[in-house]
Amino acid sequence: MNDKRMEAALDVFLQYGFKKTSMEDIARGMGISRQAVYKNYKSKQDVLINVIIYFSEKSIAESFAILQQQEECLYERLLKMYWLVGGQFIERLRSSPHSHEVMFQVEENHDKVNYHDHFENMLKTVLTASNFKPVRGALDDVVATIRITMDGLIHGAKNEEEFMEGAKHILNALIPSER
Repeated sequence: MNDKRMEAALDVFLQYGFKKTSMEDIARGMGISRQAVYKNYKSKQDVLINVIIYFSEKSIAESFAILQQQEECLYERLLKMYWLVGGQFIERLRSSPHSHEVMFQVEENHDKVNYHDHFENMLKTVLTASNFKPVRGALDDVVATIRITMDGLIHGAKNEEEFMEGAKHILNALIPSER
C-alpha cells in the first residue's frame, strides 16, 4: 500500500478508535473497496499492524539516512531522529480521543511489529560508526535509554514542542559534549 492509503488507514483508526473501526471504514478511508482491503489483510488488527510496520520502517529508514550524514554533529542528528520516529506523530495522536486505544494495540502486538529491535539495531550501528563513547554506562545502555525515553515521550508529551524539549533534555544528559 502507498503512503496516502497508510495515512488514511491510520487516520480512520484515530478517528473511530480500534474497537469501533470497521473494515468498511478502513476501505472508505483508503479509497478502495472492502474486498480490496480483505484481499490484502485478514482483519482490522492486521491492517493496524501493517500501518504501524509501514510507518516504523519508514521512520527508521529516514532516521538511518540522517544519522549517517556527518555534516551535523551527532546531537543534532539524534534530535532529528527523535522528530522522525516520534515527534512528527504527536500532534496527530493528541488530536484523537482514541490514540491511547490505538497505541495500546501497538504495544499488544509489539512482537509482530518488532519495531524496538530494528530501532535499537539501527541506532547502535550509527553510534558505533560515529565512534560515540558513552559518558557513563555501555553503548547498549545509551541505546536502550534513547528508545525507552522516546516511548515515554510518545505516550506522555502533550504536543510536539514538549516532545522535542524532552528529547533535548535526554540528549543533553547522554551526549553533553556534542553541542
